[in-house]
Amino acid sequence: MERHCRECHRLEFEPAVTSREVPHGKPAEAVNVVSDFYASLALNGVKDSFEKAFGVPGEGLLRRVGQPSESQRKVALQLAERKADRVSADLFEVRVCSTCHEVGRNDAGWTIAPVRIASRWMPQARFSHRSHAQSKCADCHDVARSLDSSDVAIPDIKTCRECHTGSKPVEKKVASSCMLCHGFHDASHPWNPAKPGAVAEARGAR
Repeated sequence: MERHCRECHRLEFEPAVTSREVPHGKPAEAVNVVSDFYASLALNGVKDSFEKAFGVPGEGLLRRVGQPSESQRKVALQLAERKADRVSADLFEVRVCSTCHEVGRNDAGWTIAPVRIASRWMPQARFSHRSHAQSKCADCHDVARSLDSSDVAIPDIKTCRECHTGSKPVEKKVASSCMLCHGFHDASHPWNPAKPGAVAEARGAR
């Protein structure tokens, strides 16, 4: 999250008032941060932040003239609690957490399932990005025209053939038999060129 996601996925909960974010990966702590923030605002918030957050005219209870009664304090904290509940539900279920996670809720609070990101998009093939480090990502992945986060942008075989040819050498292309990437008839599939005899097997298959 810190290294790859936070640049785009911010965990702010009241951006009109503060840039403060909830902690990632700890639902109970996130709820506490939200609750404490609105309780503090209800008691000590200045007019501008109070009105932006709660949507009603006024300011923090302790900023008002006179000594507040216990009933007034209770009303202010109830206002904060209702706001914190709405914001927490929006944070977990609508706007932030649910963007990447499956979110559930039980008597103990919200549950956040870990993200499961596919590490292999072509399970029937052997592929290494390291072997293609001389190419730019956009050479194979057409992400510039992507409009949906669900787009995988895996290149088709036509894109691969721009650099890879068949078994026969072709100028400025990589000679590549099917076995270079696939090993459908090999019990050790996917094909591992480091396996003893693997290269000879590939040549024999041609």
